[in-house]
Amino acid sequence: MKDWKNLLLLGLALVVLLICSIPLPAQTDPAAAKRVPPDVQMQRGPHHENDVHQLIEAIYISRLQEDLKLTDEQYASLIPAVKNFLRVRHSGARLKNQRERELNLMLKEGAPSEQVQAKLNELEQLKKQIEKDVETAQNVVNAKLDVNQRALFHQYQQNVDQRINRMIQQIREGPRRQRREGNTPSTEEKKGPPPAQPQPPNPD
Repeated sequence: MKDWKNLLLLGLALVVLLICSIPLPAQTDPAAAKRVPPDVQMQRGPHHENDVHQLIEAIYISRLQEDLKLTDEQYASLIPAVKNFLRVRHSGARLKNQRERELNLMLKEGAPSEQVQAKLNELEQLKKQIEKDVETAQNVVNAKLDVNQRALFHQYQQNVDQRINRMIQQIREGPRRQRREGNTPSTEEKKGPPPAQPQPPNPD
């Protein structure tokens, strides 16, 4: 039953992350915006990011008690702390990615060096603050675990993160692979039409 539940969660996460991976066209191009299906346009945005976070949160929690060998009491106490840790980490990553996109846009548009330096400083300060916030949230989780469980939680994080990263990579590679396969001529097309057979001469 647990394996079925985990597969369902992973499948839902794949669907949501696939939709999130679709790049939106620039707002300055109305024609391009019309080419994006309305349902995709409606699903993109902060509320959709929350859906993704909740699915990732569900994946994290699905095997937490079993893999960390937690008692029922420990599990009930740990869940809020783990959720807060994931929320802090997700929020920090989202802010960092946003600042990095802003920096890349400034470089692309040839912004003055003073503005670029200011954005770099802002990004560095943000990274330090994120690291501090994540460490604080991690310490709250660690305080509820013994030494062995802390080590197991560290291992658990790595395993789940790797699984999610593989899922995201597969999602991103899927459309590219389809495009490559769609643009690659089949074996029969490569061979071309069969050579014309010589016709016997007509008798006079």
